[in-house]
Amino acid sequence: MKKAGLRVFGDYRDNYSPGWKFNDWEMKGKNLIFLKNKTIFYLLFLGVPIRVEIGPNDKARSQLTVVLRHTGHKSTIPIDNSETKLREILEQIHNDLYTK
Repeated sequence: MKKAGLRVFGDYRDNYSPGWKFNDWEMKGKNLIFLKNKTIFYLLFLGVPIRVEIGPNDKARSQLTVVLRHTGHKSTIPIDNSETKLREILEQIHNDLYTK
């Protein structure tokens, strides 16, 4: 997905439950601090528009579970077509929020 130009962050913390991590990213937002070329960057995310989940069952079925933040709608998409489909979903979110 990163190669396709999508901004993607993985949350691999084992000391939190999936529900806690979903809330942390979607409701509270996420603050990230990183260092690049000796410059400190501080990013504030006010939540993420799409949560992408991949678990053992999803992997076995070659699919991703996608949850939209603005509607709560949950669906699955094939891994093979995920970049194109996620771009379409982001465009739809933009249109939905623009028309509100």
